[in-house]
Amino acid sequence: MFYTARAGRENGLNQRICLATSDDAIHWKKRPEPVIEPDARWYTKEDCRDLIIERHPQTGEFHGFYAAGVARKELVEKNVIAHVRSRDLINWTHEPPAFLPEGHAVVECPDVFFAAGKWWITCNAGHQYGARAHFTDPYVTWGTIYASADRIEGPYREGTDNVLIGSMEFNGFCCRSVVWKGRRYLFYGQGERIDRRDRGDGTTGTITTPKTFDVTPQGTLRPMYSPLIERRAGALLFNKLTSSQLNEVGGRFGTSGEWQAKEEQINAASRKSWSARFCGPEADNFILSADLRLDEGRAIGFMFRQFLAVFLDYQEQRVMFTHVFQFQPLDARRLQLIHGRQYQLRLVAKEQFCEVYLDDALVLNFVRYEPVKGRLGFYVEAGKGSFSNIKAVSLNV
Repeated sequence: MFYTARAGRENGLNQRICLATSDDAIHWKKRPEPVIEPDARWYTKEDCRDLIIERHPQTGEFHGFYAAGVARKELVEKNVIAHVRSRDLINWTHEPPAFLPEGHAVVECPDVFFAAGKWWITCNAGHQYGARAHFTDPYVTWGTIYASADRIEGPYREGTDNVLIGSMEFNGFCCRSVVWKGRRYLFYGQGERIDRRDRGDGTTGTITTPKTFDVTPQGTLRPMYSPLIERRAGALLFNKLTSSQLNEVGGRFGTSGEWQAKEEQINAASRKSWSARFCGPEADNFILSADLRLDEGRAIGFMFRQFLAVFLDYQEQRVMFTHVFQFQPLDARRLQLIHGRQYQLRLVAKEQFCEVYLDDALVLNFVRYEPVKGRLGFYVEAGKGSFSNIKAVSLNV
């Protein structure tokens, strides 16, 4: 087991990577000296943490990557991902940095793997590190970025899209991947909020359910929905609906609109304002999915837990999580949306942790404590569209 160590005699200012071994994973013996210390040819001595090791499939050599610092004047150029190599996991040789981002105050918690003919690196980044991070999505303030290279040692370069997992709040960090039954799955940290208060200060939380990876023809790395979560599926909440099962959302705002359920499809229209319908029982933990098409207008999506909503906003070209009646963006990601095109939208709610997928790609991950549960429903705004292939099931969590 590799771990980061700090020396008390240095007031904990400098980091090193140490090694402990065990025959039973319970009783551990520490090696007396660090196995990795920053090489002054490239790195400063303060940062040396978050080691991840990948074995080269052809040479068998071990390649290590860790969060390191370099001596530069600009804050957003001082942190890099260092590269070391070894034959025995004890004696390591330093190399130049594998990843030198130029727009992030800190990058840490790296992961490295091979997929679709390239080597990929992922790591934490965010505004909270003391400078506005260079995310290619303007809505993202915290998350996991990625870059690619032709060789395991790099150099890794960010492309026109660099956001693997992104959020407007503290979420989507410490991404790690594992290969299970021949397929690579990723996991990441889901941030909690202090005192379980919505929009409160972030703190560490739990590990997410597994996602898979996909590399698009354009070379974009995306986290994808994994059906493994459906092993926890419970009762069917609804699928085929009739017009009589669609209940108008009450209140002084919105409009009644025109809603009709016919031949396993819901058609909805609202000329200028938003309109919504609830259906089925109250739900707390669930998976809701449907194929959505907005022929014209501003937005279409889901309602859940009373007056929360996630929808595709064609006017702003984004997917957004919000509170209906208030409509401030609680979380959002930039998208390219086309009227008349069909999209599959999926919402997964696991207690306070929620995930939104568009055509199986993860686009939103956020935390919401209140309300705990409520009815599910459908939403359309200033336009007309349809919902088909509707299915809602409970989740046993």
